[in-house]
Amino acid sequence: MTISTRFNILSVLPLLLGALFFLGGCAQTVPRSITLAGGEQATLTKGIVKKVNLKNNTLLFKQLKGAKITLTLNDDVVYKVISSSRDIVEGMSLEVIYRADGENNRVIKLKKLPDLGCGGV
Repeated sequence: MTISTRFNILSVLPLLLGALFFLGGCAQTVPRSITLAGGEQATLTKGIVKKVNLKNNTLLFKQLKGAKITLTLNDDVVYKVISSSRDIVEGMSLEVIYRADGENNRVIKLKKLPDLGCGGV
């Protein structure tokens, strides 16, 4: 191996590792069942906000793999990357942890995802 060949391989290696890491996030199956710290069952899903109704504190949410669902927001929601429900807009990519509570899908945690790649839907 010459010095220039070794340099080319080393310069491409971080890109390859980044691509593997990035694409690895695409392989996650969602929605999926998870267990919360208190032992409660919940669902983790990713998708896009289709409609926001802050008057009723609800979101119409199209899951990446699955049907559209209505999510209910309350004062206990933990927000990541955004600070409140007022920051949610139609078309926004989100990762959501919610619990089916009777007829409501009550949001527990909501995280804004990047708008690029598989993680961002």
